[in-house]
Amino acid sequence: MAKKGKGGVNWIINILLTLFLDPLWQGIRRIMKGRVLLGVIWIFTAGLIGIGWIIDLVCVLIYKDIKILA
Repeated sequence: MAKKGKGGVNWIINILLTLFLDPLWQGIRRIMKGRVLLGVIWIFTAGLIGIGWIIDLVCVLIYKDIKILA
């Protein structure tokens, strides 16, 4: 059974959402954590033009939650 990360989202679901919908998914998570400006920038720049997508994916796989930039 998959573990839940600190964000309360099932870890496997979080990986899949990050893999396929990263700019929207991680942008919304940043907004929900109170980092509104960063979340909006993340959504409109497509995860900082792909670099952020790689960072988010690695962080989700290693830490089971976003700890960098979030």
